[in-house]
Amino acid sequence: MEIAGRVVQKIFNKSPATISGNKSYSENKQSHAGASF
Repeated sequence: MEIAGRVVQKIFNKSPATISGNKSYSENKQSHAGASF
């Protein structure tokens, strides 16, 4: 999960979005990352 979290953070740094948008996107992205990992 640590690695997936770091990958998500890198994606955030490249794509600008609101904090609330990042939170929902993070939850969605992490569930996908967990499945792929």
